[in-house]
Amino acid sequence: MLAVIHILVTIAGLFPTLCRMQHRTPMTDFYYRRAEPADAALLYRLLQLYYFEQSHWSAEDIQPDGHYDACEEGIASYTQTTDPQGDIAYLLYARSEAALPYQLAGCVLTEPAADFGEGCRELADIFVLPKYRRQGICQQFVRQHVLAGGGRWLLAVFHQDLVAQRYWQRCLAQLPLQQLQRLADNERCQLFLLQG
Repeated sequence: MLAVIHILVTIAGLFPTLCRMQHRTPMTDFYYRRAEPADAALLYRLLQLYYFEQSHWSAEDIQPDGHYDACEEGIASYTQTTDPQGDIAYLLYARSEAALPYQLAGCVLTEPAADFGEGCRELADIFVLPKYRRQGICQQFVRQHVLAGGGRWLLAVFHQDLVAQRYWQRCLAQLPLQQLQRLADNERCQLFLLQG
């Protein structure tokens, strides 16, 4: 009888994991590209979705015009720079079947992080649209761009963003990093230095 109860408890404990696995769609294909000046409006719209999603913990209000605080000049700094050490945006694309066209799946903003060493870059913002989450897109970007490119990268995770904290805890444990250093937190974020 105890063995049967133990098996039932084990199965019940696995049930949430099994449900999550059933809802996870495996990725067939993924790629990213650097955003260009013509992508500024697209990037702005993606960031509006990102800011909306973050507003439950950031408590950010929308502006009188109905948008979250993002200005055209700020967006332009990510799409118009030719400096490889400047602010750079990447657009993420994915498809679940090889016969299907790629769909926009999110964006990544990177910035210089000179306070943490010469040539250090920051993964400033990463946003994956809900439909494409739990498919490894963010981790693939980190593997292909951050780890493959080498160098030092800063990762700052907001204290209030509990979902991001759980994600990065899992993700960082799975990445083949040469170095992972947890820095002293600042008033807003947990800070990590990564080296691929």
